[in-house]
Amino acid sequence: ILADVGYISKGLRTVFAQRGYTFWTPYRSNMKGAKEHNNPVLKRTRRLIETTFSKLTAAGSEHTCTRSLAGLRAQIESIVMAHNLRILGNGNVTN
Repeated sequence: ILADVGYISKGLRTVFAQRGYTFWTPYRSNMKGAKEHNNPVLKRTRRLIETTFSKLTAAGSEHTCTRSLAGLRAQIESIVMAHNLRILGNGNVTN
């Protein structure tokens, strides 16, 4: 599982390890063993995920004025659809 070390406690990491899950968190470039540990493909994937979440949050998914679960679902679906249409319109994933 791609994870952010700031949000994963040692206890939670242990519980998930007992269930067969492994968390991968990138090392900072100045940390010992960073070159061996940091997988470029995983780092790119993680950056894409973080960028997408940032864009979705900026689109209004963080603060909502919906009054029902159905309204929240409709708002989230519309935000994700607008994001995907933006990607298709640009012809790439990074914009």
